[in-house]
Amino acid sequence: MARAWMRPDTGIWYVLHGKKGKIKVGPDKKAAEFLAKRIDVEEAQRRAGLLPKGDPSLLKKPSIEKLEDFWNYYLQWSKQNHRPNSQKRYGSILRNLRIFLGAQFPQINRLDQLEPLVFEKYKLYRKETLIARNGYPLSPALIKALEKSGRPAAPARDTTVNVELEIYRAIFNHAAEKGFLEKNPLKGVRHLEVREVTEERVLSKEEAERFLKHVQKEDPEHYDIYSLLLHTGMRLGEVRHLAWQNVDQKNRVLHIRPFEFVNPLTEKKTFWSAKSKHDRGKREIPIDDTVLEILERRRKESKDVFVFAPYTDPGKWNKKIRLLVMRYMKAIGIPEFTRPHWLRHTFISWLAMAGKPKESIMDIVGHVEEDTFERYRHTTKEHRASLLDAIDISL
Repeated sequence: MARAWMRPDTGIWYVLHGKKGKIKVGPDKKAAEFLAKRIDVEEAQRRAGLLPKGDPSLLKKPSIEKLEDFWNYYLQWSKQNHRPNSQKRYGSILRNLRIFLGAQFPQINRLDQLEPLVFEKYKLYRKETLIARNGYPLSPALIKALEKSGRPAAPARDTTVNVELEIYRAIFNHAAEKGFLEKNPLKGVRHLEVREVTEERVLSKEEAERFLKHVQKEDPEHYDIYSLLLHTGMRLGEVRHLAWQNVDQKNRVLHIRPFEFVNPLTEKKTFWSAKSKHDRGKREIPIDDTVLEILERRRKESKDVFVFAPYTDPGKWNKKIRLLVMRYMKAIGIPEFTRPHWLRHTFISWLAMAGKPKESIMDIVGHVEEDTFERYRHTTKEHRASLLDAIDISL
């Protein structure tokens, strides 16, 4: 009989079967228990004569040697285990690696031929190659056309390359866990030193009011969305998937928690959970009078599961929200504010500048680690200037 077992010193789960059968599963207990049940079912089928006798096929070590076979396998695995947006992201980053290998190392066609030196050269390649916004290398003609239009092409940013390295590390860790590789070829490959200055733009109260007034006049439908983002600090995906069953108007609380719904685009049951490292983002967000008014008004008109219905493709919806933010911010004279996610940065920064306890803010916005919170906490120019008021010296 198969059983799930955790190695105490590593926290890694295994499935044990008989005296020699052992499969390394990873840190997921439920996955190990599920695999153990599958092995028991297969063993029962063998005893019943429905399958040939021998060791359960699930105990046999899988083997993928060719890179092309691994790409196809991993993309299929990603489709089953990642959200659509994450799946798309992993696919595009794998595409970058395949383009690089085809151009620089056409002789590499097996997994075991990958080594740290390949990824060291990949870093140089990404920093020396001019790319389009979708990540593809550009032809000389396109490079000249972009320069002529005043939008010169640039290589990948240091932070972009570092994110890609982390994703490759995760992908090849998966390959090593499945037994396709003896060790991860990115072992020892270090991140680039980030030299670009990136500063998330946060709004002052006056700028936020100007933004919301402009949106309310030009686009009342999206005013509700942007107002909710600024008053709750929710992620865009959380606003998109805010269901009425998770809205408690009586106690003035929004519940962010996993739930299942019938996706009208596929007519299949879909499980959604917030993007979080802890308990799938489960938390409660208090709501103020502005948010309460929005919810009460929309509740009277709504006949759907979601607050912001009808349900559309999340990727297209997110893109639309971002393009509208860029348009409206440009209209009020803040063209550098280009991302809806910076409204979440703004909310967190406002609470921090008001002196609210860090732990309480982290609890509301769903941050588990202090480092994450510190990346979101900023100050406005006005707040920094006001600090000098504490120095009350006339001479």
